[in-house]
Amino acid sequence: MLDVTDLAVDLPGRGPVLDGISLSARPGEVTALVGRTGSGVSTLLQRVAEALPPGTTGRGRVTWRGRALPTPRGRLVAADWALAPVTVGAHLRCLTADVREAGQRFGLTDVLGQRLTQLPADLRARVHLATLSLADAAPLVLVDSVFTAATGHDREAMASEVRRRARAGAVVAWGEQDLNAVWQHADRIVELAVGRVRFDGDPLAWLPHQLPEPTLLILGRVFGLPATTHRDTAGAAAALRDRRLALPALPSGPKPHHGDPISVRAADLGLDGEDLTLGTRECIGVVDRSGRAEPLARTLARRLRGATLVTGHLPPLATPRRLARAWERHHALSTGSVLAATPDVRPDQPLALHGSGDLARLRVALASGPESPVWLPHPQAGLDALDARRLAAALHSCPAGLRLLTSRDVEFLVRACHRILVVDGNRVVGYGSPNAVAAHLPEPPLVSRVVGSARHVRLRDVLEEAP
Repeated sequence: MLDVTDLAVDLPGRGPVLDGISLSARPGEVTALVGRTGSGVSTLLQRVAEALPPGTTGRGRVTWRGRALPTPRGRLVAADWALAPVTVGAHLRCLTADVREAGQRFGLTDVLGQRLTQLPADLRARVHLATLSLADAAPLVLVDSVFTAATGHDREAMASEVRRRARAGAVVAWGEQDLNAVWQHADRIVELAVGRVRFDGDPLAWLPHQLPEPTLLILGRVFGLPATTHRDTAGAAAALRDRRLALPALPSGPKPHHGDPISVRAADLGLDGEDLTLGTRECIGVVDRSGRAEPLARTLARRLRGATLVTGHLPPLATPRRLARAWERHHALSTGSVLAATPDVRPDQPLALHGSGDLARLRVALASGPESPVWLPHPQAGLDALDARRLAAALHSCPAGLRLLTSRDVEFLVRACHRILVVDGNRVVGYGSPNAVAAHLPEPPLVSRVVGSARHVRLRDVLEEAP
């Protein structure tokens, strides 16, 4: 049993984050911890992992099996903040004797010599999957936001590993922003808000305090599905099939381009297939079914005049103010516009002292201003569920300039993008609206799986038929 009693934590340079947290996590259960950015989920897990930064103060107790931490050997942590500055190969060597086989199994062969902390977000997700799959049995398992940039297949595999460790008797505390995954796989949900527990109990009794409802929860409530079915994708799909749901017709044919058209020859991108036309105020997703889409997105960005990249690795010693001023000068933006869009960041403290949510919001603010093209790899990584939905809506409404997105999160792509380019190696297999290309995506969106239609990909595509 993991017990947290009246826990308060003040982080250096940030102040109070947790304020009187009390909860218990039981063996054999997956306890999901959810909340908005700044709610304290990661701080709580870091406290349990004894990984808080020097200078942290607070009160309260964390006990493991009735004894105060430190915990005995056997604690397993899967989180970006727990990654050591070693290579991927060295990390895998701590998990298995056959590093080459592990590299092939988890798609990490090409990056065995890279440091964990320098990996792109989608490859870090594969490292976390390898950790959950290969590490020895552990009585205490702490997992924090490992789904954010993972493929649908990897998310299912991670969820299976989390469940497997709980079934083996481990105490599993799982912080996660993917509320659909939490809804389907958690035995218990604890929602934090402003450093306090706002809900602690059975998922079926959960009414989100500050977070959006998971998709299956909305579908189950709107269509009156039995509580025993709508936590499971297959069960919800079967229940809706029994209802013989009549889906609304969707517009067919190409949609008008947003902004002036830009023509790009497929051959110039090394692709076989139709040439591309992009609008100067469109959000375009790039997906490669057989590998990583980043090389293609990089080639495409080079073909676009003045395109820039908002990297996932912001310089840790830079301050938000210095970074924002340099970006504003480069893109001729008004001074202070970036920081005005990120009031929660501490402008004069190094980025290394900011949390992943603050850094994600800063990346979004950098990308929102320029009228020139911007490439955003994994823009939702680090954002809480509400901020991710708001970002998707903002990108889809009409961005200031052309935006290229690369993400493994199909749900985010179909919400954010006007059109999606889907390739398989060097062949274009689809280019059009999310509804038009959904059948070509690496995995169907959740709504499509539930309602049984490849063209209906978002909640708004089906809710017109709700009673």
